[in-house]
Amino acid sequence: MKATQKRRIVCLIGTFAAVVLIVVFSTDMLLYKVAVEIQTKRVCGALEVRTRLIEVNIIRRLGQTQRRDSQMLLAIENEVVEEMRQVNEESYRGLGQPLEFVWGLRQGSEIKFLLPLRHSKASSIPFNSYMGEPMKLALNGQSGTNIGLDYRGEKVLAAYAPINFLGRHYGLVSKVDLTELQAPFIRFGVIAFLLALVLIIAGAFFF
Repeated sequence: MKATQKRRIVCLIGTFAAVVLIVVFSTDMLLYKVAVEIQTKRVCGALEVRTRLIEVNIIRRLGQTQRRDSQMLLAIENEVVEEMRQVNEESYRGLGQPLEFVWGLRQGSEIKFLLPLRHSKASSIPFNSYMGEPMKLALNGQSGTNIGLDYRGEKVLAAYAPINFLGRHYGLVSKVDLTELQAPFIRFGVIAFLLALVLIIAGAFFF
């Protein structure tokens, strides 16, 4: 076989391999992008429902009393926190549910968490730390979505919103870990790459 023919075969095989790998990679990235968009809508919808639930519970309890002193407000807060704790336990039970709701407020130089955290036993973190980005945005009166670091310093896709209750400013966050979101696409990418590699080798052999 002449050298030019060998080079031509190598070029054809290389082109075939490049096309297959590009298609596999592009498909995986496209599916991941769609999944991120779906999860963004999901965390936003879940946050809106949970925010309304907290506000309704606070308003209902305020309507049951005429007192507005600090002790009564703290008692209402504790009652709502306990009710939301039960809601969280129900949502996590037996589901492996990736969504987590974090409710907190700023106390001095710390962020105090009112609900038990799913991945940590900590009850607070320093406000000026690099962690808890979505909660800081909510406590600063902002609402929206972002990809940032949560209370563990792990990257999450989060929706956040402020809740104001008679002078007390809370933050509520609905989030999903990016590692949990990315895991199936990483597995798909590895499997698809290995399958493509086998097809490339087989195609090159028969060619």
